[in-house]
Amino acid sequence: MDCPDFADTREDLFLSAGTRSYSQMLATTKGAKAAARWLQSQDLLPQFRKGLGADLPSADAE
Repeated sequence: MDCPDFADTREDLFLSAGTRSYSQMLATTKGAKAAARWLQSQDLLPQFRKGLGADLPSADAE
C-alpha cells in the first residue's frame, strides 16, 4: 500500500479509515471496510470485482 503508484489515492484511504496506521485500520470495522473498498478501487484483484457491491455497508457505517 505504500507504493508510489498509489500515492494519489492513499490519502482517501486514510481519511475513510480514520487513521494512517495500517494495524489500527485493520483492527476496526470501519478501517477494514475502508481498506477493502480502497483495495478494490485500485482494480488489482479483478477476480474480486463483484465481491464488494452494494451489499457491503459504507466504511462510515459501523
